[in-house]
Amino acid sequence: MLLAAAFLNVPLLTWIAEDSHWRGRRLASRPWPRPAAVAPRLRPSFVLAWADWRRLGRRPAVLTALAVSALAPALAGAAFTGRAHGWVTAAVLLAGAIAAGTQGTGATRRDSNDPALRRLLGVDADAALVARAVLPALLGAVWLALALALLAVTGELPGALWPLLGLAAGPGTAAAALRIARTAPINPADQGPDAPVTAPPWLLTRAGSVLLGLAAAWPTLRAVYGGHVHASTFGAQVVFAAVVLGGYLMLAVRSA
Repeated sequence: MLLAAAFLNVPLLTWIAEDSHWRGRRLASRPWPRPAAVAPRLRPSFVLAWADWRRLGRRPAVLTALAVSALAPALAGAAFTGRAHGWVTAAVLLAGAIAAGTQGTGATRRDSNDPALRRLLGVDADAALVARAVLPALLGAVWLALALALLAVTGELPGALWPLLGLAAGPGTAAAALRIARTAPINPADQGPDAPVTAPPWLLTRAGSVLLGLAAAWPTLRAVYGGHVHASTFGAQVVFAAVVLGGYLMLAVRSA
């Protein structure tokens, strides 16, 4: 655990927390419900993705922590720059949205590390990935909307479009959360090629995911940096998020 924390190996830390949660617990037996009674109109891929929704619904502490963390952008901006907008606030907004989205990628990370279970269930990889992108997109959108609403209520970001802008930017940041979940675990022993300027592969993949989230939420982050928002910003954000998330899912499905 200490090694995972030193290398910011968040996926490994989440696996450790998950194992600690279930270790020593005894699950109660109950009859398996009829599929028609649970999800009469859901496709198999969405039924498979429902596990992430149930897992998050049984973690009220995680949802509470996400809600409280929405205060971080305002606090960070005021602490470092004396104002609740600027590059510090934008960076914390991006990091928080990606972190919120990763709370709904547990099954995606599991399938990437061991796809045997998904293959046994007979669900296509592309359909499962698209279905599992819904929850990270929703988490990122709600978190961004809440964080921006708090900034708007306090008067630091004037205007009423900020929460709507967060809802539009959230689906785009889900691409970064999915990419982090689908990359290989961090291996501290892998230092990359011996070159004057180099970086370990695990660092490059995480940096690429952050850049993907930056591209998806660029109109929102630019508006936060400037401290003002217009109706055209909302339209641009919808386009950026749709292009980035749709393009990532298309490329990920083809490479699966």
